[in-house]
Amino acid sequence: MGELVNILVEVKTILEHRLKPPELSGEGIVLSKLQVQTTFLAALPMFAQELLDISFFLPPLADIEKIIAWDKANTIPYIPERRDCDNYGMWMAAMVSMVFGVNPFFPIWDYDARHFYDLVLDAELKIYVLEPQTDQMWTLADFKPDALHQLRSGKIYGF
Repeated sequence: MGELVNILVEVKTILEHRLKPPELSGEGIVLSKLQVQTTFLAALPMFAQELLDISFFLPPLADIEKIIAWDKANTIPYIPERRDCDNYGMWMAAMVSMVFGVNPFFPIWDYDARHFYDLVLDAELKIYVLEPQTDQMWTLADFKPDALHQLRSGKIYGF
């Protein structure tokens, strides 16, 4: 009986670790809507923007990486017939804002690729490209266009 109790306690600990959101550092910066718009405009001038919040809390990259590792969007199968890539991009931004109280994820509608994914803006104002269906992330500087990620024109959302 003691062995069964030990196994159940171990399973409980594993499940709590996987289900409980990670602790973030609490560090970061707050930017106004205008500051975020200016940052994206400088890097991606061909993109329209629809930022709904008046300010954005941007944590350090280490916190963003914890969030991405914890989030399970990348484990949800994509169904090609439904073409719901927008759900993944929007999910990351909404979930992170609601669960963690930070908003460094910006869904992006890439017109040329006809695909939704996310831009990520960290506390150092570095821009990253995140594919939420796979958790693959590139710095904007290292980004190389592919069939699903063109970054030539589109719209950036923020909330």
